[in-house]
Amino acid sequence: MNDIKEEVAICYYHNSVNTMKKKLMTCLYICLSVIHVFAQTREHGRTGEFNILDFGATRDTMMVHMKAINEAIESCYRQGGGRVVIPPGKFKTGTIFLKDNEKDRARMLFGKFMALLVKNCHECREVSWYADRLCITKGYLYKVCCKIERHTPKEIIDNIVANQIKQYLSDTELSVTEIARAFHFEDSSYFARFFRRMAGMSPLEYRDK
Repeated sequence: MNDIKEEVAICYYHNSVNTMKKKLMTCLYICLSVIHVFAQTREHGRTGEFNILDFGATRDTMMVHMKAINEAIESCYRQGGGRVVIPPGKFKTGTIFLKDNEKDRARMLFGKFMALLVKNCHECREVSWYADRLCITKGYLYKVCCKIERHTPKEIIDNIVANQIKQYLSDTELSVTEIARAFHFEDSSYFARFFRRMAGMSPLEYRDK
């Protein structure tokens, strides 16, 4: 009877050890997989290309590659954009979920718009001029500005110009006519009307306050 109990105990012990080994191997495999994917993502982030073959796709025409393609798209999205590469061949797939860093693109374009504006506000106040330099339409620039700043491009341009004029009035001794000329206004009266609309007073009143 004791021998039977000992055999059962030994058998239970071996089963427990085998179970522990399987769990450890599974855990190790998962950890290595995560490390591999993380390393892949960093490498692809540097090159800007995300080849579906690196995410588990193969050239097996019978295999469904939906998971690999979606993982490549997800990694591209998380790295802030890039190019998902599907090499020549036939790859069977199901539903593919495309992603777009629209908000990130809007922030980037808005930053470029502001940099252009600060540099060129003395010479140009036309929305179309800035849109052309950014290689986008006026309508798209309007959407970007409203999304990021909740103001139209024209409102942003006029505010920047008005603030620059205020600095000229405060920090220089240039006449109103000279400042108007520096900002490429058609004439002093139009310049004065613009400033009054933006500041609520004339240029001379602002300078003297």
